[in-house]
Amino acid sequence: MKHDYLLSKIHCPSSLKRDLRKWLKAGVLDNGVFEDTETGTPQGGVISPILANIALDDMERLVKEIYPNKGTTIQVNLIRYVDDFVVISKDLGIIEQCQTAISEWLKPVGL
Repeated sequence: MKHDYLLSKIHCPSSLKRDLRKWLKAGVLDNGVFEDTETGTPQGGVISPILANIALDDMERLVKEIYPNKGTTIQVNLIRYVDDFVVISKDLGIIEQCQTAISEWLKPVGL
């Protein structure tokens, strides 16, 4: 995920946003080898799950806008856990259309 996109979704004082940017770009040490982190969030970081959920909120909104509930009938359900999600519907066509819409939505985000 692109850091600029992620930071644009977080509404906080600029000093905190600067600190978050530094944290995102701090890099990781894997088996004694340092690697830069130019995108994404550090795996295993305590704040990574909430940042992923903040970043993916608009994706969930997109699916709900395309297929809103019709009264008590739910056309599609998107279930998220951190950076994983599943789209559920009784209609395969709806799932396929959601897959296309989500794929297009994810491209500029860097996913």
